[in-house]
Amino acid sequence: MDIQTRFILFCDYALISSDGKLSIIGEFDHLMSTFDRPVLNKGFLVASLIATPKKEFNLALQLVDDSGKNEVFNRPLNVTSGEDGKLNIILGFENLVFNGFGLYKAVILDGKVKVTEAKLHVLEVKQQKPAQA
Repeated sequence: MDIQTRFILFCDYALISSDGKLSIIGEFDHLMSTFDRPVLNKGFLVASLIATPKKEFNLALQLVDDSGKNEVFNRPLNVTSGEDGKLNIILGFENLVFNGFGLYKAVILDGKVKVTEAKLHVLEVKQQKPAQA
């Protein structure tokens, strides 16, 4: 059985309880910034996958711009699916600096094969000036 995706998303916070429940708070697909180099102060990427039960996987997570050429983040993910085949991945980010504005993709790979991806739009917001009386 290949790996199948239940869902993948960015959120403000995520955790797995002691009894295995996955909790996700504040799902988002865009980041707004007033800085020249956008920063995700704190966030999580959550992927819920289904695979062959009790199998080890050597996956990789890449966060790249839309062209796939500018890498922001790259990390190996050595994980094992549960007895039911569920594979929940939670990855936290702090002060993650992006190369610029535009579309980014968090891609999970099994070797060179894409398993799943989540898109994140990094948008520029002009800081407003206070009104004058």
